[in-house]
Amino acid sequence: MLTRACKKDRQLFLSAVKRIMGSMGLKILERGLDYGTEKPDMVAVYPDKQKYYIVEALSLDCFEQPSPRLYAKDACQDYRDYCKRLFSGNEAEAAAAAAVICDLSSGIEAFSYKAVGPHILNAMSRYASLAVPPEKTDEVCGVLEKLGLDFRSLDILDDFTLILISRQDTEKLSEKKKFIGFMLANR
Repeated sequence: MLTRACKKDRQLFLSAVKRIMGSMGLKILERGLDYGTEKPDMVAVYPDKQKYYIVEALSLDCFEQPSPRLYAKDACQDYRDYCKRLFSGNEAEAAAAAAVICDLSSGIEAFSYKAVGPHILNAMSRYASLAVPPEKTDEVCGVLEKLGLDFRSLDILDDFTLILISRQDTEKLSEKKKFIGFMLANR
């Protein structure tokens, strides 16, 4: 469960990401305002390029011990425990893995709208992405490599790094989660 200080840090980071991405010409859709699913917190639409990004923001508090990404009590508890075991030597890496396997994949599964406002999303390319503080970029990229995901990272004004997962791996992320679920069920 997130403490009040963690929630505040996360909200400040989310606000910065929204502000900067909005200034770059992306249209920012927010949970609760623009769509009604629990995940993702934010979707960035690039109407001129016919793409949209499902964004999972990892603020610095996500990497602290104990990480709220690892110790959240929710339907993904078995997956979070799997990430703890998979990256047992480094809790920050385990937290990043849990953010991808649990939270980002849940956002992809939950965000299934054909259109939101004036944006016709089913005519656009969909990408999963992570917004990460610059000092955690290498760690998160290392985790994505270990998970076998194809990605590229973009430094956004030294404020955060946007890590874009390839369109193909975005589509396969739910399958990876299902495979992990299969392994957990048959251990």
